[in-house]
Amino acid sequence: MEMDNFFNIKVSKENMLYTALIAAVAGDIIPTPGDALAFHLQKELRDKWTKGEITSKQYWAKEALNYYTLNSAWWLLVFIITYNIKGTFEDKLKIALALVGGGMVIGVLIKNIKSDETEMLAEKNKEKEQLYQEKNGKV
Repeated sequence: MEMDNFFNIKVSKENMLYTALIAAVAGDIIPTPGDALAFHLQKELRDKWTKGEITSKQYWAKEALNYYTLNSAWWLLVFIITYNIKGTFEDKLKIALALVGGGMVIGVLIKNIKSDETEMLAEKNKEKEQLYQEKNGKV
């Protein structure tokens, strides 16, 4: 299928609805820098809450704000950049795909780093527990 024919899709209200729904699914699935920032802030908030610096209510209010705004802000930024690009549809598509792809790479890398940190913390906790049990004669 030629590229010109591929993009000559009949625009209807139903097609717009389906496109919006697919975009919503993709927006939730694709990792973004907004997700990465939310994970980082989540850790900071959790630490503050654990230390008693913020209340449970403050923790959850800030957590909800981060969850619902940071990823959306990323997609809004992608839209604004794409909308303001001068050029053809194909130029805008290439830039939008580059932004989405770059965002995915950043999101995946940070997600992997967070996973590694969690695994390392679990290992350290296991080692501490073993030392504690050895010291107290429970092994």
